[in-house]
Amino acid sequence: MVTTFIGYRLVWRNAAPLYDTKFYLPQSQKIDAPLVLGAALFGLGWGLAGYCPGPALANLVTLSSKGAVFVLFMFLGMAVAKKINQAISIQHTKNRKA
Repeated sequence: MVTTFIGYRLVWRNAAPLYDTKFYLPQSQKIDAPLVLGAALFGLGWGLAGYCPGPALANLVTLSSKGAVFVLFMFLGMAVAKKINQAISIQHTKNRKA
């Protein structure tokens, strides 16, 4: 937390990031079911496997079977979440037209 506190203080002194024209911040502050579920699944995966996505991808170069299985299931989870979101969007579109 101390590192983040100091880092944010240094970064926000600038009008823009070093390699872009502006900062991109979340527009929504809404806490909804997808956010809570996603955060819970992220924490569960991190707690069970000991990886979060960035280090898991970096760990692939070590040829660790644990890391590879984690990455495989991470991508599988992303694909399933995308399909679920598409199905929900289609259902919402149908309901609005009806």
